[in-house]
Amino acid sequence: ISLEIENWNPDDYNWVQTSTDENGTMSYILRVSKVNGVYTICDGNQIRNAKSDENGLLKFEVKARENPVGIKINLK
Repeated sequence: ISLEIENWNPDDYNWVQTSTDENGTMSYILRVSKVNGVYTICDGNQIRNAKSDENGLLKFEVKARENPVGIKINLK
């Protein structure tokens, strides 16, 4: 996996992900600024919401892709 961080602020996280295994899944755990906050996750063309837990951890998975894909997370 290769990650290129573009932005890393308390309510706005953006990076580009590239993988050599396009059949896998990438699991992420981020410490975010808002406990029990709802975040919008944009993974290429997919948009979904996820809630951070009581410890401020946001957990999600995205499909691995050989071509670079932008991952964007914003506090909703």
